[in-house]
Amino acid sequence: MRVLGRNRKDNRGLSLIELIVVIAIMGVLVGVLSPMFIKYVDRSRKSKDVYTAAQIAKAVNIAFVEHPEVYEAFCD
Repeated sequence: MRVLGRNRKDNRGLSLIELIVVIAIMGVLVGVLSPMFIKYVDRSRKSKDVYTAAQIAKAVNIAFVEHPEVYEAFCD
């Protein structure tokens, strides 16, 4: 029983060296993963822009179909 009590008192958490090692590992992971994350963000922005352009094209086509006189004036 005394051994268990002694272990609980000695267990104070992470030492400074362990904390530095954990921070270093996190830094390496961030350094490796951040370029991939930036690629995914760029791809999502591009796909959002393509979707927006397609919606604008649809709206213009619908407007020309509903108002052919505007289309004729636009083409002249």
